[in-house]
Amino acid sequence: MTEEKSGQPETIPSLEGHADALGRGRRVIPSDAIFCGQSSALIAHRDEIYTLRVTKQGKLVLNK
Repeated sequence: MTEEKSGQPETIPSLEGHADALGRGRRVIPSDAIFCGQSSALIAHRDEIYTLRVTKQGKLVLNK
C-alpha cells in the first residue's frame, strides 16, 4: 500500500464485486497513480498513443 503526503496509507476503493478480476491475478491501479493530479494521461500501446481523460462527471474516456 502506498502512502499519501500526510504519511497516512492511501485508501483504495472497495474491491467488492471485483473478486473475479482479482482472482485471475489482475492488478488494481488507483487512478491517482495514473493521472498524478492531471485530468488526462497518455498511454502508449504498441505503435499507438491513446489519451485517457477524466470527464467533468468523473468518468473515464479513452481516445485514440
